[in-house]
Amino acid sequence: MPGSTQIHGASAEGLNQATWQAWWQLHREEFLDLAWDARRAANRSGEDSASDGTHHDRSPASPALVDETLLPLLIELAQDAGSSAPLRASSLLAAARLSTTGWNLSASARVERQAAVEFLLRDSLPAASKNIQEAAILGLGMVQSPSALQLLGELAKDSAAGREAAGDSHVPLRARSLATYALGLAVHRSTDSTLRDSVAATLEEILTHEDARQDDLGTAAVLALGLLPTAIQTPGDNAGEEPSGALDSLARRLLERLQDKRGKRDQQVRIPTALARLTPALSEDLRKQVTLELTELLASRRGPSHPMRRAAALALGQLGDADQDPLDKGIRRTLEAALKSKDGMTRRYAAMSLARVGSTPGEQQDQPWAATAEIATVLRRHLQRGRSADEAWSALALGVFANRLNAADGPNHGADKALAKVLGQSRSTDRAPAFAIAAGLARADNAQPVILERLEKTGEDAISGLLGLALGFSGEASGLPALRQVSADSHHRPERRARVALGRAILGDGQLVPELVEQLTECTCWNSLRGSAQALARVGDTSAIGPLLQIARDPARDDRQRREAVRAIGWIASGESAPWSTPLTVALDAVDAPDTLTDPTGFGVLDRI
Repeated sequence: MPGSTQIHGASAEGLNQATWQAWWQLHREEFLDLAWDARRAANRSGEDSASDGTHHDRSPASPALVDETLLPLLIELAQDAGSSAPLRASSLLAAARLSTTGWNLSASARVERQAAVEFLLRDSLPAASKNIQEAAILGLGMVQSPSALQLLGELAKDSAAGREAAGDSHVPLRARSLATYALGLAVHRSTDSTLRDSVAATLEEILTHEDARQDDLGTAAVLALGLLPTAIQTPGDNAGEEPSGALDSLARRLLERLQDKRGKRDQQVRIPTALARLTPALSEDLRKQVTLELTELLASRRGPSHPMRRAAALALGQLGDADQDPLDKGIRRTLEAALKSKDGMTRRYAAMSLARVGSTPGEQQDQPWAATAEIATVLRRHLQRGRSADEAWSALALGVFANRLNAADGPNHGADKALAKVLGQSRSTDRAPAFAIAAGLARADNAQPVILERLEKTGEDAISGLLGLALGFSGEASGLPALRQVSADSHHRPERRARVALGRAILGDGQLVPELVEQLTECTCWNSLRGSAQALARVGDTSAIGPLLQIARDPARDDRQRREAVRAIGWIASGESAPWSTPLTVALDAVDAPDTLTDPTGFGVLDRI
C-alpha cells in the first residue's frame, strides 16, 4: 500500500514504536504466507476450525478475462489524457502486473501480451508527469521481457538510447534509481541465466559511474545485485557450470567496497544485505569468507558505525542456522553478544536474527536443531530481563521464532507460554499491538481473550487493525464475531478495515468477501471505498473483480475511487500473494532509506508495487 512503511528519516532511537511497526510492515508478508499455508493444510486434512470452513485462496483470473476485459480497460485508462496522472499511473502498473499472469497461459499468448503491455509502457515513458513515467519504469520490470530489461538498463545508465526513450536530454537520477531496482526485481523472478548475466554486468557498470556516488543510485545498484542468485540456482540453466561461480567475482567486489575505508558509508551499509542474499549461490570458500566478515563486523567494538553493525546483525540472520557447524555457532555467539549492545537498534535486530537462526534447521542431518532449545532460553530471558525499550522487539522476535518452528511442526520450547504471560501482564498501550502479534504468531494458549479485550477497548485505528491481524494469526475462529463487529464499525476508517479483513481472511471467514463487495456498492465516499478495495486486494478473491470493474469504468466516480479499484483489480487478477517488491525487504534496514526505496509520500519502490 502506498506509504505503508513511512520511516524515511526516522530516528532509530527516538521512534521505537514507529520502527517496530515499520519492520512489521516490511516483513509481514512472510508470516501471512505461512498463515495461508496453515489454513490450506487444515482444509486438506479436514481439521479446519473456521466457522464455515472457507479459505480465501489466491488464484489468477482466467486468460480470457484478462485479455478480453481487464487489459483493454487498463490500457484505455492509461492512455486517457483526460484522466488524472495517479489514475493513469495505477492503470499502467495494474496492466504490467497482468502481463505474465495465468498458470495456463500459452507461451505464444504470453509473448503477445507482454509485447502489448511493453508498447504501452514505452509510449508512457516521455510523459510530462513524473508519476506516470515512474510507473512505466517499474512496469517494465514487471513485464520481464528481454527487450524491457534492455531498455531498463539503458535508462539506468543514462545512455543515449535511455534518454531518447525518456524523451529528455538526460534521464533523471530518481528515474535511473527506480530502473535499477526494477532490473534486480525482474531478474529475481527469471530463470533465464543469460538475462541474469546481462543484468549483472549492467549493475556492475552502474556502480562504476560517478553518479553512483549519489545515495539513491548507488544503494539501488547494491540492493539489486543482491537479488541475482535466483536464476543461477535453477537446475539445468548452466550446464557444466558450477552454480556459484558466476557470482563469486561480484561478491568479492562487494566485499572490497565494504572494506574500503574511503567508501561512502550510506552505500556500504547496504552491502551486508546484498551479500547475505548472494551467499547461498556462492562457492563454499567465499560463503565462509562472507560469513566471517559480517560476524567480525558485528562483533567489532571499534571502527564500524552503528548503522554498519545493524546491517551486519540483520544479514547474519539470513546466514546462520541451528546446527553445530562452527560457522553457525560463531554467528549465534555473536548475535547473542549483540543483545547487550549500547545501540538499541543493533540489540533489536540481533534478537530478530537470533530468532530466525534458531528456527532454521541446519544441514547436519543428525542434529539440525541442536541449538534451538538454547536459543529459546536466550530469547525468553531477553524478553523477561531486557531493557523496557526493547520489549516490543523482543516479543516479536520470540513470536517469529515460535511461528517458524510451528510451521516446521517442531516444538517452540515455551515461547508461546512466555508470550501469553507478557501479553496478559502488560498494560502498555504502545506495546500491546506488538505483544498481541507476537502471541498470535506463536498461537499462544489463552492469548485470544486478552487480545479480544484490548480490541474492544481501543479506539485507535492502527492499534485495532494490528490486534485484528493478531487474532487471525492465533488461528482461533471463535474470534470471528468480534472481528466482524470491528469491520462493521470501520466505515470511513480504511486502515482498520483493511487490516481486520486480513485477520478474518486468515481465519477463513466466508462472510468477508460478500460483505466487502456490498460495502463497495453501498457507499460512494472515498475513505470507505478505499478501505474495502484495499481489503479485497489483499484477500484476493476473483469474485470481487466484477464490482471493482464497475467502479473503474464509471466516469461519474472520483478518479481517486477509480484508482483504488484499478489497483485492487491488478492485484486480485494477478493471483499474487505478496507485493512485487517484497524480495527487496529481506534483511533490510529501511531506517534512513533513500526516497526511491521507501518514502512517506508513497512513491518509493517498496510503497508502489
